[in-house]
Amino acid sequence: MPDHHSFYSPSSSKRWLTCHPSLVLGEQAGIEDNGSEVALEGTMAHSVGENVLRWLQAGGRYELLDKNDYAGFRDVLLPKSTDSAITLGKALDEIEAVCQEHGFDIHEIWCNVIGTYVSTIWRQYLADKAEDPNALLLIEQELDLGEIVPDCFGTADATIVVGNVLRLYDLKYGRVRVEAFHNTQLMIYGIGDVLRNEEMFDIDVVDMTIIQPRANNIATFTMSRNELMLWASEELRPAAERAARCEGRLVPGEHCRYCRALAKCPSFAALAPAIAVQYAKPELLPDEALAQLLQQLGPIKLWVDAVQAYAVSLAQNGHNIPGWKVVNGRGKSVIKDEAKVIADLRAAGYDDKLILRAPALETITNLKRILRKAKYEEFVAPHVEYREGAKTLVPESDSREALNPSDDFATV
Repeated sequence: MPDHHSFYSPSSSKRWLTCHPSLVLGEQAGIEDNGSEVALEGTMAHSVGENVLRWLQAGGRYELLDKNDYAGFRDVLLPKSTDSAITLGKALDEIEAVCQEHGFDIHEIWCNVIGTYVSTIWRQYLADKAEDPNALLLIEQELDLGEIVPDCFGTADATIVVGNVLRLYDLKYGRVRVEAFHNTQLMIYGIGDVLRNEEMFDIDVVDMTIIQPRANNIATFTMSRNELMLWASEELRPAAERAARCEGRLVPGEHCRYCRALAKCPSFAALAPAIAVQYAKPELLPDEALAQLLQQLGPIKLWVDAVQAYAVSLAQNGHNIPGWKVVNGRGKSVIKDEAKVIADLRAAGYDDKLILRAPALETITNLKRILRKAKYEEFVAPHVEYREGAKTLVPESDSREALNPSDDFATV
């Protein structure tokens, strides 16, 4: 598989299949996609799922997996000297280190991935294996659609092939529900999975399933092998060809959320004034018009946020934007170690009903009022630190001091 990102990325296919020019314009925009903490947490969840499934496939005992007891599983796994146990232990050590560095909760990830993703796939595999001893579980298969769309590839999280049925599973770790019905990323993965495996298996049916633990969502979309291939030839390939030539009209919408060209998109720049013209009459909006306006505001907010972030990034790199400057946004005081503060206050005789706002500690403002100055200074103040707000762009008339490009822009 190439050592670069897929040009026709399956994960962004909804965007470039809807707005063909966005693919090339995104490349031309020169705005780097440096990933996010959310994406990294998702990567850790995928890694847990992959490594545990591989361990089970190598003979690991499913009954040892307790979604609510990650530490207990590690204690059970630790004494094991099998190659698969050692490999899983090393993988979990690496995952734990990343989670600790970035503040991810490994116990929550374990609970979600084991309780929903691993359990769903493994139980289905055992059921299929009972019906057909030749059923096969494939983990993290690299998929290549090059014969249909050049430079279009990806990875199938898990696949079960049983009889003439291919079951494709895709783990989503976000909280916003993702639908499986006509999900173009799933369909592209389904095509790639068929292409990879059809020489060994006579595949007629493709079940494509999204497993989304934090949205309580397991959804399956089924197509025949022929339906998928027809979609590939009649819709996917032609759309990819138009996208490569930067043909077609720009189509603004929710699918633009992660488009690298969003901040510079002329279609969005024209959309906001066009909407404003619709409501230019000097009269109060009726409820029906307000409802319609609210529906139109989603894409506009996406664009506004992207423009602001892009402008701040330009300023970060020393570009002068006439009439504007970068300052620290509004900061806040936070308690670094809430558990320590709670323990100290309990030891001092304070009742939970007084100091807790279930299930967390009361706000700093309320603690100052509850404890009074002396006790607040004794128990809470040593654990409070002030954190600067995110960098933001403001008019030069703003009273806050401008930041220099050499200042720390890590929070941008």
